[in-house]
Amino acid sequence: MKLFLTGLLCLLSFWGQAKTPTVITDLQGREVTVNLPVEKLFLVDSRDILPVDIAAGKSGISRITGWSDSLTQYAPDLKQAYFSVLPELGQIPTLKKTREAGLQVEKLIELMPDVVIMHKANYGAMRDSQILPQLEAAGIQVIFIDFRMDIAKNTPKSILLLGELLGTQERAERFAKLYHEKLDAIESQLSQPFPTVLIEANAGLFSDNCCQLYGRSGYGSLAALAGGNNLVADSFPAKGAESSIENIITLNPEYYLLTGADWHNFNRRSLAVSLGYNANKANVQKQLSVLMDRQGISSLTAVKEKRVMAIYHNFYNNPMNIFAIEAMAKFMHPERFSALNPEQNLVEFQNQFTEIRETGVFWVSL
Repeated sequence: MKLFLTGLLCLLSFWGQAKTPTVITDLQGREVTVNLPVEKLFLVDSRDILPVDIAAGKSGISRITGWSDSLTQYAPDLKQAYFSVLPELGQIPTLKKTREAGLQVEKLIELMPDVVIMHKANYGAMRDSQILPQLEAAGIQVIFIDFRMDIAKNTPKSILLLGELLGTQERAERFAKLYHEKLDAIESQLSQPFPTVLIEANAGLFSDNCCQLYGRSGYGSLAALAGGNNLVADSFPAKGAESSIENIITLNPEYYLLTGADWHNFNRRSLAVSLGYNANKANVQKQLSVLMDRQGISSLTAVKEKRVMAIYHNFYNNPMNIFAIEAMAKFMHPERFSALNPEQNLVEFQNQFTEIRETGVFWVSL
């Protein structure tokens, strides 16, 4: 109730203001005319509640009038973290998004949001499937943000864009300043040559299958920013690809990183390291040990010498990626970053910029 009272006060304030048609340039480079400030948002990826929160706080959250079910499918821990403090979020209309049917565009149009937030990585699919033209024909504006394709450049830009849409530019600018300061602080301490690394995506998601490796994007980009030399950055597609165990053994990296999260709603057979807001340190430590016992993986020098880290998968597409960079930098360069405390930094950031109060476990090493 408190959230909706806050939202009602915000909306009453907005209704009292004259709407200003403003040309916005989104992260796809599209010029879109939007009436500001925006009152009704639809999130194609409901995990984007986090960047909305960071950019605009409760004022922004109160303007989410519809979203997909990706929180339930891919980030139940993040859902719990928000619903535990804002249970009214359960009243937001939720549209199922499936691989087969995609987005339920007709039902989305019925909600009549002012703006739909999408990710730049999905631009081609949304255009080619005619979803984008259908929304535009219905008078619904679409804005693309990006925390995935050009992480260092577009993370602060995306928050600034959300701040502009929601009328919270000052708050968004504080985030952008902090983000740049943290990134610069890491870069200033790094020097070549970087230690070699491989990054396994979604480790254990489909039982003990192995292995999908990141190329230059996603965690491949984050590892590079943290001072890691990704051995397949130039030979694999940017988004990554399957690799045989034999290839991984031949490459034999100095460090082995893998991503994990609670994916049991997506696949009940998941053996992934269930990192996140509801994680238990002892449990995730055990899960990591089990994955490192997979045939072939256990023979890697990085495993034998305990240079293995599992890190929260969902950082790859949200503004908290800076703490993944900090954690990996400290792990791969312990002497250079001995004074860095990513865990404390993350908690302080959450308290300052989000409604989340759960701490969780977001990385673990052997």
